[in-house]
Amino acid sequence: MDGTPTEVSTQRPRVNPCEVGLGAVTLSEYFGSSKPENIGDASRPFIIRSPLMHDVAQKVKTYANSSATVLIIGKSGTGKELVARALHDQSSRRSQPFVALNLSAFPRSMIESQLFGYEKGSFTGAQQEFEGFIAKANGGTLFLDEIGDLPKSIQVKLLRVLEYKTFQRLGSTKERQSDFRLVAATNRDLKKLVEEGKFREDLYYRLDVLPIQVPSLDRRREDIPALIDQFITELNVKTSRKAITMIEPKALQALEKFKWRGNVRQLRSAIEYSFTLEDPSSDLIHFSNLKPEIQDAFYGGLPLTDNYRAGSDAKSQKITPPVRLNTELFRGASKVQETFERELLSHYLQVAGGNSSEAARLAGIRPSDFPKVLSSHRVDTANNSNANTFEVDWTSLPTTFYNATMAFQRTYLQWGISQVGGDLKNLSVFFGTTPSIISRRLKKYEITLPNTTATHTTGSPTDSTQPPPPSGI
Repeated sequence: MDGTPTEVSTQRPRVNPCEVGLGAVTLSEYFGSSKPENIGDASRPFIIRSPLMHDVAQKVKTYANSSATVLIIGKSGTGKELVARALHDQSSRRSQPFVALNLSAFPRSMIESQLFGYEKGSFTGAQQEFEGFIAKANGGTLFLDEIGDLPKSIQVKLLRVLEYKTFQRLGSTKERQSDFRLVAATNRDLKKLVEEGKFREDLYYRLDVLPIQVPSLDRRREDIPALIDQFITELNVKTSRKAITMIEPKALQALEKFKWRGNVRQLRSAIEYSFTLEDPSSDLIHFSNLKPEIQDAFYGGLPLTDNYRAGSDAKSQKITPPVRLNTELFRGASKVQETFERELLSHYLQVAGGNSSEAARLAGIRPSDFPKVLSSHRVDTANNSNANTFEVDWTSLPTTFYNATMAFQRTYLQWGISQVGGDLKNLSVFFGTTPSIISRRLKKYEITLPNTTATHTTGSPTDSTQPPPPSGI
């Protein structure tokens, strides 16, 4: 695996997304023998690779042809509706309607009329009859999202529908029938709602017949490359302006490590952001076009996954300026940071005598992840050395890779302030980044800018006459 961009598929429909490239060189190589699978139809592939998602997929296949109610539980943005659609697509009802109703999208006063339907004139504004979502789902699947938001006054009516498959429209006494399979979803703890008296216990047991727990994206990171590929492919189809076919390995690494609090929905939004920022002539997703918070988290070395063992907090340590940089390196913060990290990884290999497992232990990186980290930083494992770009007193650095990079960033930022003063605009130009990122890093490292907004500079970031950093950096 090297640092060259890697390909993604642009063909639709795609039967198996594992054949396209997003990881090492291709996804097939990235995944090895454990390839992602997909269920559902070609337009809505439900991609799985992680063990947790394999468990979800197995339950989907097992539950698909049952008529029993399914309760899907998961945080917002995890793809609960996609699971519900996969259940429908795998079932004998696949040729019949899949009807989805998000109960949180309607005022509580409107939920009953939307669910059961109403007759013309049954209430103010009912200018014509409406059959309701229960009737629309006849023969197919009714998906009720955010079932925990269902008013308690309507819960007893839904329970009756589930028991007898009959219902009445608002404004009518006529009993109507609807043969549907109910799939409900929630991001709330229904058991707790039952204990609090906010959800009927009898309805809860009627819903919780076949439960499926959908994991958050942070618990299924193995699926991220295939999800990225899926989103890029969809965006390629949606626009005729360009076709992205590659992604920088560094960008993929940053996306894999980021803390996705909004889960799959947030990942999709991030990919669309980067896709939109790419030049129309570009066929590549660049690291520089990722959202600023993703770039900042990547360079900040935040312990977003268990890949890095944080050890002690770098901010609490006495930081001795550890590095002297060649002046021609000052082309922006990204270049300097990359070079430092490459030298640091080479140092671990030298200390370990070329043993990758031992070097990974010294760096505080999981051995299974270490080859990918080395490759993304273009470390020459054969020679165990690089271009001697830095003069380093390695004994002054914190032990682990995470803490060492944190210490370096803090000292490097302090040195930059000493060169150009405390003006955010000047600092952003000097470091080759944005004022907002500089502000976040100042806050993160608890650095206070000087009161004076000095405009003096001793040289631009690209000026080879610029004096070197003070001793150690």
